[in-house]
Amino acid sequence: MSINRCTHAVKIKYWLIAVLAMYTLQPLFAISGTVSSCDLQQGPCVVETNGLTITFEILPKPARTMSELRFIVMVKRKNDPVTDIDVALDLSMPGMYMGKNRSVLKHVGQGTYQGTGSIPRCASGQRTWQAKVTVDRTDPETIALFQFEVQ
Repeated sequence: MSINRCTHAVKIKYWLIAVLAMYTLQPLFAISGTVSSCDLQQGPCVVETNGLTITFEILPKPARTMSELRFIVMVKRKNDPVTDIDVALDLSMPGMYMGKNRSVLKHVGQGTYQGTGSIPRCASGQRTWQAKVTVDRTDPETIALFQFEVQ
């Protein structure tokens, strides 16, 4: 009987430590919600999160699979361009692993970051993709999500 009580006490102790750690750790990043009201095929999409305005665009339009695309991200804080950050773009397909597809974007001036890449064609015919824009060197690191369709 005392062994069961001891085992139970140890389980409670570890559970309490886990809960305490969860509540005391600072967030490592902030994630915005998916932009569902914007059509990247028509123009840029905008997310405001963590004090930043992040604008994302893909050129040329319409965005097609298996073709060279230019990814453009503009980052502003209170309408001022943010020029001293690292910006990366990860493309994924919701609900299906399509391999790692990352572009590191370069600052080209006035808070605008650009890079190139392509979107693979999904064998199942699905066309919904998600772009995760990571803005590093902000406190906390900021992530904006954009969901879009490709042709």
